[in-house]
Amino acid sequence: MMSRSIWTLAILLMLVVSPALGKFVCAADNGVDENPGTYATPIGNLTHDQWLEKRREVIAALFGNNGTLPTASDPVLVESVPGPQAAGCLCSTLGHCEASECVWGNNMTKLVWSISASTTDGYTLTLNSTVFYTLNTSGVAPLAYPPYGPPEMPGGSAANSQPATGRGKTLVLFHNGHSQPCTNDEQGCVPDFDGSVDWLNQLGYDVMSFQMPLFQCNAVPNVPCQHAWFQQYADRGMPTMRFFVEPVVRAINYARDVLKYERIAMMGLSGGGFTTTVLGAIDPRIQLSIPVAGSIPCDFNHSSWDFEQYCDDPWAMVLNYTGLYVLAGLEEGRTSVQVLHEQVR
Repeated sequence: MMSRSIWTLAILLMLVVSPALGKFVCAADNGVDENPGTYATPIGNLTHDQWLEKRREVIAALFGNNGTLPTASDPVLVESVPGPQAAGCLCSTLGHCEASECVWGNNMTKLVWSISASTTDGYTLTLNSTVFYTLNTSGVAPLAYPPYGPPEMPGGSAANSQPATGRGKTLVLFHNGHSQPCTNDEQGCVPDFDGSVDWLNQLGYDVMSFQMPLFQCNAVPNVPCQHAWFQQYADRGMPTMRFFVEPVVRAINYARDVLKYERIAMMGLSGGGFTTTVLGAIDPRIQLSIPVAGSIPCDFNHSSWDFEQYCDDPWAMVLNYTGLYVLAGLEEGRTSVQVLHEQVR
């Protein structure tokens, strides 16, 4: 688990690192890992327009299309979740209690997007992606705040949920990683199991919280909680990366077109940090991306790749991780801050 002090550091970096500096740091390598080996071919110095073309090529590889992001926005389900229903708090993060012991009012809305992709022989796979949308608790809904422990601990009583009276101008997309258990019941489908989303709400940000395909609220009965399960479909030509990245794109469409948010930031941990790296590169509407323990250049000593992250995947053969870092800070006013832990392998 990533402590709140790390998130504090990320927020401080967000405030002090200018877009120009972010682009300088990212662009210094020209998007090329020093020893690409059998991975993406070095691409040399590129102009701004050439970088945009690389982005289009990456999008095409990810989505199996002509290089454009999906435009669909409406969820298949929009369901208000009356509080107190959110679970998770700092004591559960530290292992001192169970997340289910901590509940609070949340102004929470459950959003579900249905994502489909097809193999070249005509089979279509459809999976749902569940997203939890919560409003900030420092301005819009100040009485909906989390406890820091179970009811018997100081500050542990549940707060009454307060109806939303509006929303902020900034939306933070927070993406969880490969978290267990892989069940979509009340034990596995926990909206905010470590309190990170709630902390962002306290800071004044509205948040949409995502989970990995097949994990937690996205678990599928009789399907293993392993992303290698997608290999059988990838071998038949299915662009399986759509299940990892399209939910976020659709959520941004919804946030901008329907909810009218003006600014979008994204942060994620571990597998969610990987997703943040990719989305920051392909969707310029994300003005700030903060991947935490999400990726390192391919030729670094690293042994914990997951199915969607390999450097010889079709999308990665278009542009390596270093190139993705460049794209995340390419345009004026966009910044990417990468947070890594020294024990990441």
